[in-house]
Amino acid sequence: MNYKVCAVVVTYNRLQLLKGALASLFRQTYKPDIVVINNGSTDGTTEYLQGIDGITVISQKNVGGAGGFFTGIKHAVENSYDFSWVMDDDVIVESDALESLLTDYNFLIRQKEKIGFLCSMVQNVDGYMVNNPAIDDVRLNPTYHASWNKYLGNGIVGVKSATFVSVLIPTEVTTEVGLPIKEFFIWGDDTEYTTRISKKYNCYLCGNSIVTHLRVGDKPIRLIELTDKNRIRMYENSIRNEIYLNRKGYYDSKHKIIFILWHFITFGRLLFSGSALKLKVFVRGIFNGFRFNPKIQYPAK
Repeated sequence: MNYKVCAVVVTYNRLQLLKGALASLFRQTYKPDIVVINNGSTDGTTEYLQGIDGITVISQKNVGGAGGFFTGIKHAVENSYDFSWVMDDDVIVESDALESLLTDYNFLIRQKEKIGFLCSMVQNVDGYMVNNPAIDDVRLNPTYHASWNKYLGNGIVGVKSATFVSVLIPTEVTTEVGLPIKEFFIWGDDTEYTTRISKKYNCYLCGNSIVTHLRVGDKPIRLIELTDKNRIRMYENSIRNEIYLNRKGYYDSKHKIIFILWHFITFGRLLFSGSALKLKVFVRGIFNGFRFNPKIQYPAK
C-alpha cells in the first residue's frame, strides 16, 4: 500500500485526552500524517502542541466539532492526501487500526466496490460496543433482501451513517459530495455527512479495525437530564440540527414520527420542570430548525 493519509483530530480543552489520542496515532503500523485542529483551547493545549514534532497544527476559534472537521478535511483534500481519517480527541486507536481500514479498502476495491467511507468498530473502556453505525438496510441484492451482510465473512458490514470516531474518507468522495456542514457546530454533523456520502456510495464498518472511545457516560444525551448550563445552551444545536436532518430527508418516516412524538413529550416535561433556561433552549431550537438552511461548501480543486 502506498496511500497518503491525513489523520484529522479535533480538540477543545481536553489536553489529557488529546495526549492519549496522539500517542496512539504515533504507534500506528501504517503511518499517517497528523493534523490537529485546535478550536481555541485555553487549557494549555496550544502550548503543548507547540512542543510536538511531526504534526501539523491548525488553530482557529472555537467553531465546534463540525467546524473543526470542516477545516481538517478541507486541509487534507487541498494538500493532496488520498484519505482523511477523522476522529475526536478522546479516541484511542489500536496500533493496526489504520492498516486494517486500508487492507479492507483494497479488498473492497478488488470487488469493484465504489467506497464512500470506512469506519472502525468502536468500544468503550469496558469493551462494550458504542457509537454503532446505522446498518445499511436500503441497498438490496437481486433477491430483494438487504445486502449489508455481503462481506460479513470478511468482518465487513454495510452501513449508511457513522459518528466521527475513526472514519476513513477517500479524497475523491469529498471532492464530489463536499465538506461537512460547519454551521452544525456540534451534534449531528457526522450523521449528516456520512449519510450524504452513503446516498451515493457504498460504505462499510470494518470489524478488524478497533478503536476505544473514552467519552464520559454512554447514555444518550437528553435535554431534560442535563445539569451543566453550558451544555444546556448548546443543546439548541442538537434540536435545530435534528429538525434539519428530518426536513431534508436524511431519516425515514418511522424516525420522523418518533422524533415528533419524543419532542412533544419533552416539551410537556419541560413545562413542568421549572427550568426556564431549558424551555427557552428547546423553543429556540425548534424555531431555528425550520429556518436553518446552510450551504454545502467544497474544497478548492
